[in-house]
Amino acid sequence: MQRNWIGRSEGADILFKVDGYPDENIRVFTTRPDTVYGATYMVLAPEHPLVDKITTQDQREGVIAYQKRALAQTELDRISQAKEKTGVFTGAYAVNPFTEQNIPIWIADYVLISYGTGAIMAVPGSDERDYEFAHEFGLEIVEVVSPDGEPHGTDQCYAGTGYALNSGEYTGLPTEEVFTGIVRRLEEMGQGGATVQYRFRDWCVSRQRYWGAPIPIIHCDQCGTVPVAYDDLPVLLPRDIDLASAQGKDVSPLATVPSFVETTCPECGGTARRDTDTMDTFVDSSWYFLRYVDAGFTDGPFNPDRVKKWLPVDMYIGGAEHATMHLLYARFIIKALQKAGLIDFDEPFLCLRHQGTITSQGAKMSKRMGNVVSPDDFIVKYGADVFRAYLMFMGPYEEGGDWSDSGITGLARFQDRAWRLAQKPLSKEESTDPEHLRLLHKTIRAVTLDLEALRFNTAISRLMEYVNALLVLDSIQVELRDKFIQIVAPFMPHLAEELWERSGHSESIFASTWPEFDLALCKTELVTLGVTVNGKRRGEVTVEQEAEEAEVLAASKAVESVHRHLAGKEILREIVVPGRVVNFVVR
Repeated sequence: MQRNWIGRSEGADILFKVDGYPDENIRVFTTRPDTVYGATYMVLAPEHPLVDKITTQDQREGVIAYQKRALAQTELDRISQAKEKTGVFTGAYAVNPFTEQNIPIWIADYVLISYGTGAIMAVPGSDERDYEFAHEFGLEIVEVVSPDGEPHGTDQCYAGTGYALNSGEYTGLPTEEVFTGIVRRLEEMGQGGATVQYRFRDWCVSRQRYWGAPIPIIHCDQCGTVPVAYDDLPVLLPRDIDLASAQGKDVSPLATVPSFVETTCPECGGTARRDTDTMDTFVDSSWYFLRYVDAGFTDGPFNPDRVKKWLPVDMYIGGAEHATMHLLYARFIIKALQKAGLIDFDEPFLCLRHQGTITSQGAKMSKRMGNVVSPDDFIVKYGADVFRAYLMFMGPYEEGGDWSDSGITGLARFQDRAWRLAQKPLSKEESTDPEHLRLLHKTIRAVTLDLEALRFNTAISRLMEYVNALLVLDSIQVELRDKFIQIVAPFMPHLAEELWERSGHSESIFASTWPEFDLALCKTELVTLGVTVNGKRRGEVTVEQEAEEAEVLAASKAVESVHRHLAGKEILREIVVPGRVVNFVVR
């Protein structure tokens, strides 16, 4: 998502000389230099700096009028595929460096000055927009690419790859070879070469509203724009503000507060005005995690010693909608701070996980659909712990699940059973039953691994199995009780805290150490499974009988004879038949 947002394009720059202007070249960027023989006209953005210079006198009036109309539109309107193609001929011509023919130079609003070079070589035979424009204004169309090497005419546009037509010495060659040959020839001619373009979208910084970070700039009639003195930072928002004061006015609410606006110039000491716009809150959220580690630090924006100890963030949990805004901007700012020597890492977040969506009646909750579930009603009836645990239990974390009024009752029954288990009389036996001890350590291990992987639903299932297995006992060992309370705490914290106190502990359960597991006690019987690739046996793998499917698949892929048959293949399906076979379907 971030790569697409930035818009990385590999291609070539090509210089087109302007006929009659020996010192002027129009530089275009194209991802398809292989189509240059089909460039039959050029289009400049209406605001391109060459437009005024090369426009002929008899075309000037029409060009100026078109420029005004184009500049009154938004970029989104200008690039809309649905809109009618419009444009004006400048009266000037450029020279195609490969055909050596003069081609007309137009201006059109579908070319943007903010993308590429603000100019394009128009190849109507291989670009849909150019094709529509050429048809609208009766411009020449040349077929230069064919999917099969045979001519198909110009009744339609073919924007794909294939074989070159009408391309001089390159005719008949595959697109890839033409691309390479054209780029090499451009470099030899000194009229361009291979390059990469990025189309980065604007980051809106100036926002006319009250909240957000004030822009630390002062406007002085004598000195112009002057930065706020370092000793006067940070600039704080005023609290004596009437947000309604800016209604109906084309100003920020800050502009209506004289005590904020009126100041003195740091350079000349004269009367000056503060900037009254504020930066988008994405500016704040792009670095505020640096501040979290020591919110009371007063000697700078963040405490470098604490930042070095605690950051970068191990795991960021948030929706996919953050990927191309908050998460991308945070990366930019962190990389800048690292290059400035202020921090020693260049990525803010080491791992990203998206939470799933909880639906109701199979659809996203919304007031319009009338399927919103109010947490308050269920918290009153079942308590916060049951509600919390049900949200974790209803499905895989990254997938979410569909809300069920009846489903939550299962977690209520689990809470009751967990309470009864922890209230059982203590066993007088000095040693714990070996089977129960193995169950305890296997449960601790499973819950620990599930928590680290955010598999909350399977972790709760393990806890349910543990409770069901021990609830039949007349009494319980302290170890079996206390360690169970500890591992249930992340899921039902209020229940765990109460049970911990009732068990005789004076400190909070969350001050205790997470229980460790003995791997030797977690071992179960081993089983050997055959491993097949496309139905043919390629090896076997030995795993624990209760190994998770992901563990079985990973172990199977690591078998040398299996790995050899998977190398370079696309795995279409992975099938595990417990206790019998693992099969990979590949192509």
